[in-house]
Amino acid sequence: VYAGDGTLNEAANALIGTTVALAPLPGGSTNVFARTLGLPDNATEATRIVLDSLAAESIRHIGTGSVNGRHFLFHCGVGWDATLVRQTEKRARFKRFLGHGLFVWCGLETWFHLYDRTRPHFAVHHEDGRTIPNGCFTVVQNTNPYTFVGHHPFNVAPDLTLVDPLAVTTLTELRSKPFLGLMWDTLRSPESLVTHAIVDHVAKTNGLTITADEPVPHQADGDDLGDATLLEFHHHPDSLRVVIPERYPW
Repeated sequence: VYAGDGTLNEAANALIGTTVALAPLPGGSTNVFARTLGLPDNATEATRIVLDSLAAESIRHIGTGSVNGRHFLFHCGVGWDATLVRQTEKRARFKRFLGHGLFVWCGLETWFHLYDRTRPHFAVHHEDGRTIPNGCFTVVQNTNPYTFVGHHPFNVAPDLTLVDPLAVTTLTELRSKPFLGLMWDTLRSPESLVTHAIVDHVAKTNGLTITADEPVPHQADGDDLGDATLLEFHHHPDSLRVVIPERYPW
């Protein structure tokens, strides 16, 4: 499938539970999943690697996450980044020309004008019974990295692979100073994120629930899924066959 992450997500949802394997090729602006597998951003080079992988029969079952029944390949974001994705989709015609610049612009617009960072928006209920009542932004990952900043992976759960359960990271505060400090520390040393004062991190979980008094935005693999007051997450091991380069670090 030569496509961006959103279209790749739709293809994956159609193939869940079948014997047909998904072969991703980078056709979008960020191509998080294809690059996570070790494919280059160049479609010609990526095609050669995928063909070599097919010849070597390098096809594996991977796990996927789901939110309210919609499967995702690399992550689902709740809150701030989902609002950012929504703004980006409104300007989708500019993606090809502006690339990452569009994400930066929409990120700043969302940060300063479109998402209320002064209060919590939802509660996160973990499978061990713990509840985080003051969630401002949550990302549920099926694999790492969370995204790419240019050529650099933005690692939130560095040890997470495509055969592991989900990882959950919740920020309980979004004031500029602590948030920017967290981003800087994470870029330098991803391991520091889990000990940060405004972060609740669960390395491996098979499921969780998010509840909200008012509908909150959520996105999966960069696709806006709308707003909801109840989000139910599950991990589905071995649910999708994927053509994977032999270089992928299992």
